[in-house]
Amino acid sequence: MRKSIFQPGFAVALMLGLGVVSIPTAVNAQSIFASCEADIAKFCPAVTLGHGRLAACLYAHEDQVSPSCDAAIAETADLIDMLFERVRYVKQQCGADVARLCGEVEIGQGRLFSCLYEQKPALSAECLEVIENVRLPRD
Repeated sequence: MRKSIFQPGFAVALMLGLGVVSIPTAVNAQSIFASCEADIAKFCPAVTLGHGRLAACLYAHEDQVSPSCDAAIAETADLIDMLFERVRYVKQQCGADVARLCGEVEIGQGRLFSCLYEQKPALSAECLEVIENVRLPRD
C-alpha cells in the first residue's frame, strides 16, 4: 500500500533520506542514562523501559532531579526541537515537488529521495537548494 506524502512520517522519512538530519542517537540516550543514573535509581526504579515511561517518570520528578540530569534532558529536548524544525523546513521546501513529481513513490529505503534526485531539472528552486546541499557518494 502506498503511503500518502501528507502522513506525519513523510517529512521525517524525506529528511532522513536526504541526510539533512539524524534522529538523536543512542549516544544522547546514553548521556541521559549516565547523567540521570542516580535520579533514575531514586525516582524511577520500577519503571519498565519503553513507550516514554522513563521520560514520564523523570518529568514527574523534574523539580527534584539533579542539575546534570536536568541538563542532559534539556540538551536532548533541544535536539528533538531542532529535528522537528528541520522537518518542517524540508516539508515546506519540497512538499509540493514530492506531490507533483513523486506522489506515487512508496516511502522508505531512499526511494523518495532517489525520485527527487532523478527529477532535479523539474524541481522548484527551493527544493533544488535542499537537494543540492546533500552530499552523497554518487555526487
